[in-house]
Amino acid sequence: MGPGRQAQVIRLSREDRKSLESLTRRGTAEHREVIRAQIALMAHAGETTTAISQAVDVSVQTVSHWRTRLARHGVQGLQEVARSGRPRRIGAAQRLELLSLACEPGETQGRATPTLDELVDRA
Repeated sequence: MGPGRQAQVIRLSREDRKSLESLTRRGTAEHREVIRAQIALMAHAGETTTAISQAVDVSVQTVSHWRTRLARHGVQGLQEVARSGRPRRIGAAQRLELLSLACEPGETQGRATPTLDELVDRA
């Protein structure tokens, strides 16, 4: 960071640290969650914003953003925030039903995946 601008100091509880360390090792965690956890852990360890950005291969602005969110909201600040935009047209249950239909073996006229018309016929 440039002179005159101080990075947010991050202090994590032992429980939060263990939780974030576990998340970074979990093979099923989303990449963006792992990056955020790494940023939090390195910031807690006293690393500079520039060093963190180089280590996790993100911009300095990204590290600054997450340091600020952590300082203001704690570990809960690492969670996704609801975004604006058009609401979904179908609910979660309907999405799961469609996915299950699409994954069922059936007549696909020699193609690997069914067409939309074939899915409609199955429903």
